[in-house]
Amino acid sequence: MPMDDLRGKIRDAVVAQCDPYQFDEPWGFLPAHDDVRCLPVDSAMLVTALRETYSEDALIEAGVAERDENGSLRIRGKLNAPEKLVVILRDRQTHAVVDMLTEMGSVFEEDLPIFNASVGDQLLLAPDNEQYEVLVVFSIEDLGVLRACGIPATLATGLECLRPADVDRLCETFGLGRRKSSRIKEIEFDSDEEEEDEESSGVFDPMRNRSGYGVTGRDVDADGCRPNESTAEEGNGVVSKDAPKGKRMVLVAWSPAKLERERPPGFDAVTNNFKELNQYVGVDIYRVHAWLATPGDIERLGFGMRYRDAGFVHEVLLDSLFDHMHRLEHLGREQTKQRTVATDFPVAVLDLRDALFAEDWEMDSANRRREALRHAERLLHQQVVKPMMDEAMACSSVRERAVGLAAAQLVQRFVIQGVAINARMTKMISQKGMDGVDAVPLEEIKAFLGVGDHLTKLFREIDRCRESSVSVIQEITVPEPKPLALLRFD
Repeated sequence: MPMDDLRGKIRDAVVAQCDPYQFDEPWGFLPAHDDVRCLPVDSAMLVTALRETYSEDALIEAGVAERDENGSLRIRGKLNAPEKLVVILRDRQTHAVVDMLTEMGSVFEEDLPIFNASVGDQLLLAPDNEQYEVLVVFSIEDLGVLRACGIPATLATGLECLRPADVDRLCETFGLGRRKSSRIKEIEFDSDEEEEDEESSGVFDPMRNRSGYGVTGRDVDADGCRPNESTAEEGNGVVSKDAPKGKRMVLVAWSPAKLERERPPGFDAVTNNFKELNQYVGVDIYRVHAWLATPGDIERLGFGMRYRDAGFVHEVLLDSLFDHMHRLEHLGREQTKQRTVATDFPVAVLDLRDALFAEDWEMDSANRRREALRHAERLLHQQVVKPMMDEAMACSSVRERAVGLAAAQLVQRFVIQGVAINARMTKMISQKGMDGVDAVPLEEIKAFLGVGDHLTKLFREIDRCRESSVSVIQEITVPEPKPLALLRFD
């Protein structure tokens, strides 16, 4: 029998000895889930029963048993927790047992739960082509409740102190970029020049890694991508062609089991570690999020529990996740006051720019952008464009009226388009440094600058019209034109 098949049979035998877990109130209405169980009362008898069928070496290799200081076989320490809650992780495709998780972490494997749970993508919340959330919780009780509600998750064990190799693997799993030092960039630049020389001289080694990068998460190019990646402006940064599209880690920053909104123990340690990795190692945490439930979410969950409606509770949890995810780098800066409506155009421009920074997953972000754009355009027309048009129509010269009206229309287009381009570039620069300048296509920038050139020509033409009207004033009396109500940037 192949070792993988034998390992699977042994792990299935251990799971079969675990009884279904019964939740305490208020979650007592949840039906027993096949993958939410409790460990056997007598672990010694479990080893004895397994030894009747499998060899000691096979039990050790399967991660079920270990040898004590005397060389005798005993149950693995993480399994020696009578009647404690365990959650079974299975491959989504084959349903094979990948691991068991207890409050101490992985049982059968030495890897961190975040990596074991990625096998077969059994943790993906929505296995489609749009987006994936991998939920990470901080207690085995929260893990059991979410799993029983039909929401897969894993434990955060080990994320508070990642080894360098784990950091590389985490970056590769979730498509997290890594900033490069000037020294590495210079080495790669020289390497690229050498490769060009080899190609031009006809000497070329097809086995050489032409990209100059390795296969770990540390290696990212100037655009923040690893080898075989493409950039995409989808609101969450770089998307890997190899990794699932939009796959992102979501730290559960509340306790579903206790229905408490306070940060769970261990959450601050993990978030602080990620922020240090960003600051000192250059790991891009743009795709790492936190799920913060609101008081309204807790009330809705309580309503569903009163009616013991597991389906309703499932939908409430998904709605809360969708509406209240926050980027980890923005955590602690949640908006606590209601937005006020701007009454003058400069403030409306700042509100529009802020709305353009909002992520697609943020609650009502699309409506917020639309309303901010409409309000900014309305104030722009009322306070800038309309005064310019009124001024143009008051001119005695037909030519000056036509030029003034054209300038007013171009100002409206130029200002709004400039705000949008500035917001996009600033957003990408904040994520990827100066490499983010390339976020806006060159053709779009050229078109924008072209509008500015047209405005400059129109204003020069207006000046010429004014100069010609000055000479006419000596012979006929005409009203002196008022200065144009142009935008101020001081």
